[in-house]
Amino acid sequence: MLKRNAICSSFLMLILSLTPALAQNEVAKTNKTSAVAITASASGERVRFTAPSSAVQIRLEIYNSTGRKLFDNEVRGGNVLDWHLQDGQAEPLADDSYLCVVTVKSLSGKLSQRIGSIRVDKSTANMEASAASQMTAQQTEAIGPVEENAALTVLKEGETQTATVIAHNGTEGQITRGNGALSFRIGDFFSGKDKEQMRLTEDGNLGIGTATPQARLDVAGMI
Repeated sequence: MLKRNAICSSFLMLILSLTPALAQNEVAKTNKTSAVAITASASGERVRFTAPSSAVQIRLEIYNSTGRKLFDNEVRGGNVLDWHLQDGQAEPLADDSYLCVVTVKSLSGKLSQRIGSIRVDKSTANMEASAASQMTAQQTEAIGPVEENAALTVLKEGETQTATVIAHNGTEGQITRGNGALSFRIGDFFSGKDKEQMRLTEDGNLGIGTATPQARLDVAGMI
């Protein structure tokens, strides 16, 4: 039991050690409004919308070409949201093109809004970036003014993503890496003077003090 508690404590401390680098990154983002990127990725019957980790709330609205609002999840906590091509009554949307409006709120209280176009065809989504000039008159009237460069960043299915993301879906916090192992490190990251303390491989093996864990938990040295 003592060994397990020691390992868990080490794991927690390593995660907490990531905070300074993340904080510096997020301060830079809040100082540059153009750096706020909200992504959208369609995969079959689902579209995932993701905001930077500094976002604390996210909202999704779906409009048809006549400006009628078909879906609104209202404001919810977190920075990631999955939408399953349904309207507000949980009914599947008909085959057509729709306007997505995503609004996020940062820790500082700043609101950022992005728009995109989604085509539903036989319960499959195809996401495209959109500009305010492409909105219908009815959509413009329903939504109101949209800031410049307000297009969602669209990620195509199958594109290799190598980022490591810290997210919250409103229920739980998540750490996700695109591919490869997840390395927990301590030291000066910006000058390259950091040292690995723990590694989680793609196979799910966790190594402490070893870069090549051969078991679910592989500890090099005394615990």
